[in-house]
Amino acid sequence: MANGYDVIKSIEDLKYIAPEYKDYEDAYTMAMDESYPIRYIISGTTKPLPTYKNNRPPTKKHYIFEYVISGKGYIFINEEWHTLTAGNMYIVGKNDARNFYSDPKDPMDKIWCTFASEYIDSMLVNYGISSGVYTVDTKEFFDNIYEIAKSHLSEKEKLFVVADNIHKIILKTAESLASGTSLCTQIENELTSSIYKSVDLGELAEQFFISRAHLIRVFKQHKGITPYQFLLNEKIKIAKALLATTEMSVKSISDKLCFADEHYFSHLFKEKTGLSPLKYKASKRMA
Repeated sequence: MANGYDVIKSIEDLKYIAPEYKDYEDAYTMAMDESYPIRYIISGTTKPLPTYKNNRPPTKKHYIFEYVISGKGYIFINEEWHTLTAGNMYIVGKNDARNFYSDPKDPMDKIWCTFASEYIDSMLVNYGISSGVYTVDTKEFFDNIYEIAKSHLSEKEKLFVVADNIHKIILKTAESLASGTSLCTQIENELTSSIYKSVDLGELAEQFFISRAHLIRVFKQHKGITPYQFLLNEKIKIAKALLATTEMSVKSISDKLCFADEHYFSHLFKEKTGLSPLKYKASKRMA
């Protein structure tokens, strides 16, 4: 967006279009006065563009809230890449770099706003919301902000409506996190009770009346790892205990924990512990 976030200083209700995306992006500024509690607000839409990307260092001033209406994209945040799809909302904090782009074959159609505010810092912290990708339906609030930005209301009138909708985005995200925590706990319990079984995540998702992709997303959002990685870690914990305390063979343990075969189990065990199952068993017997 061609330095637009940092160079706009006018208090006028002007229309701002990023030069490189002038045929695909439509954006408006408001609350350009330093005295406003939420200020330097830009609200806009970005239509599908295969070459769209945003790769810039942190502004140290602005938050970016974006909602994906359709299409697909990618964002690097919290030290890893995430896939963005319709219904995803993502938040980029003022101290985080902007690094996201559209899938060339299925580019994103999105609506967004960016703003500066100190009191929003505390609000996000208090609700446990940080930079990241969230699956929460907040499109109506983004729409409201965009429509009010285009209106001819006074700056102060706009500010009240925009602040109200930013608050609603944050509150709905917090509610989603709270319910997601409960769902994540239920998924974790199911996985823990399935250590001696083969688990099909699609079937597990059906138990909770959600999609497989949503199950993985919710679990990773709260645990930091995928359900499959969690299950493997739990299986390895049990394998270590069985190797240390029983006379079971490596194959028997592999079968008991429903690994595909002994070779895969041995490879994974060494990857996770640094020792082969037999060497781990021997080390525990010598201790």
